[in-house]
Amino acid sequence: MGVINIIFILTILVLYLLVQGYRRRMKSFTSLWYAGICVAIGGGLLALAVLPNTTFYGPVLYQAPTQEKVVALTFDDGPYPPYTAQVLKVLADKQVQATFFVVGENARALPHLVQEEQQAGHLIGIHSYEHKDMLRLSSGEIAAQLREAKAVVASITGEEPRYFRPPHGFHDWRVMGAAREANLTVVNWSALGKDWTNPGVDTIVNNVMSRVGPGSIILLHDGDSPHKVSKREQTVAALPILIDRLRSEGYSFVTVDHMLSYVGERK
Repeated sequence: MGVINIIFILTILVLYLLVQGYRRRMKSFTSLWYAGICVAIGGGLLALAVLPNTTFYGPVLYQAPTQEKVVALTFDDGPYPPYTAQVLKVLADKQVQATFFVVGENARALPHLVQEEQQAGHLIGIHSYEHKDMLRLSSGEIAAQLREAKAVVASITGEEPRYFRPPHGFHDWRVMGAAREANLTVVNWSALGKDWTNPGVDTIVNNVMSRVGPGSIILLHDGDSPHKVSKREQTVAALPILIDRLRSEGYSFVTVDHMLSYVGERK
């Protein structure tokens, strides 16, 4: 059962308790007390599902447990012209390898961009097939989103992707279970630029720098899924500045699979 289903049941229970108290079939204090407990449980479960850096529902890689000054640049929602190609050029110029979490339907439509990512040595993960909120999907629909995205990427690259970032970072028991069945490691983030809001180049850079630390996984966007309307010019412009700032502070860049190696070392 998913979190949304549980919250629905708890909502019905809250209404029932409040009605029982109103009709004096239960003491008002008692009905309010139990209704409050239900609200707290539902709110807590939802918060744990939507926050990117929680492992309540299962293991999520969002930051590597290391004091080494390494960071992983990750990009969501692509491929998306012309911005994916522009991001790749910046990364090539700066000699940085990154991780791209591609949307399956975008990859199917633009396979040459995925191939360019692979040929440049970047790591490619999946970001579902259609960028749907997985908390709202059935277990079968979640599994289909992962299966179809994996198949598309594998057909383009010749390799099965091993990493998955849920749309919006949302995850519950069903999402984690589907990822496990598909042999995918769930990856979220610990530092984000909020670049999808186009807040300005300096703001994107400062957002990341204010949150970054050893082992950080940084979230940026080379695409705009599922709408495919927003520009990513600010992300492209912020990227070389951000890379230079991080290097000036002693950071080096790795891909997500390298970050996972630190988890193994800690064990």
